[in-house]
Amino acid sequence: MTEARIAERFARERAEREAKWAATTPEQLLRMRIEESAKEFDPISRAFLGLAVPMWIDQMRFWSAERRVRKGHELVEVIAYDQGVAALCDPEARGTARQGGLANAFNALAQGLACLAFCPGGIVFAGHHWEVKS
Repeated sequence: MTEARIAERFARERAEREAKWAATTPEQLLRMRIEESAKEFDPISRAFLGLAVPMWIDQMRFWSAERRVRKGHELVEVIAYDQGVAALCDPEARGTARQGGLANAFNALAQGLACLAFCPGGIVFAGHHWEVKS
């Protein structure tokens, strides 16, 4: 008896969730993703990315897709392994980054986001949505 009630409640909750998400438009989903991603970064970093990424998009606009892919692969190494990236994410680590590491990491992140903006659907990051439509 109890198992049947629990199963019934789970089925009802699942149906309610599915109905809610089915009624959500793609624009609403995008807005939700943007708002959620904004919580992950401090306002200053978000503002600087909001300036830097469009500048990189303008520079990359006439690059071939292959060149953007190559650049993206180069940037992965910097973003994944540079200590400056740790300093971007953790203010406590900022004194540990070598001179210029924070700036290099930020620039690599902005370039990488610009590369991803050329992908279908673009990229949502740090409270922004960048998408280059051909």
